[in-house]
Amino acid sequence: MGRRAKYFTSEARAIACKERKAAYEKTELFVFYPVPNSHGLRLIHSRAKVLRSAQNCRAYECRRGPVRLSLRFPTIPISISKFAVFPLPTDSIVFRSYRRSTEPIADDDELLHWDTFPPYPLASDRIFQLRLKEICHALHGRRMRLHHELDLARVKYLTSDTHDDLYREVHRDLIHLLDQAIKLKGILQQFKLSEVDFTMGVHLLQWKARRILALSEDWKALKKGDSDYLRVHAERW
Repeated sequence: MGRRAKYFTSEARAIACKERKAAYEKTELFVFYPVPNSHGLRLIHSRAKVLRSAQNCRAYECRRGPVRLSLRFPTIPISISKFAVFPLPTDSIVFRSYRRSTEPIADDDELLHWDTFPPYPLASDRIFQLRLKEICHALHGRRMRLHHELDLARVKYLTSDTHDDLYREVHRDLIHLLDQAIKLKGILQQFKLSEVDFTMGVHLLQWKARRILALSEDWKALKKGDSDYLRVHAERW
């Protein structure tokens, strides 16, 4: 058994096709939603126009491919970036103990107030000044540990669906830290006569500068793709 032909000639098929298209374009697309003083039906567009628009959008997306967010990269002043090159006390036992610790250290909470701007408490305590070098090493180790933990959390969070969210987060942190570093450098000159305030303020600025450079590397890598970000992370740690 064969199928019965609907059109006997190609001309008849073409004419019928044109008639169907013309009839379809004249149909109207309605949606139902509350409208005052009406039955709830409102004309949106012709069906043909909506269909063509959707088809064109899909075709354009296929040709263009995935789109990444376009955010402006901030200018990092040399006066800030130079603080990131100061060497870390990697040979210090105190630094290594705070850097490698996976458990909260007993006096870890005592270091939190050093993450704020000067002036600091106990700046005139002679006993405290004798421990200044040791505390600086502990701070460097703790900050490196926290940086590593944050990077690990971001790597685990990164997927194709979360890329743009992480891209925004890194950019937001970069802008915030850069603003803080500029403000901190501007007030450091006020504390040159205080050994503790000036020294700890400089160490805080070094940490912020290191984080700024690291975030700028992360941001540039994320802009290229997930694989570049993972490579930068692997090389860093």
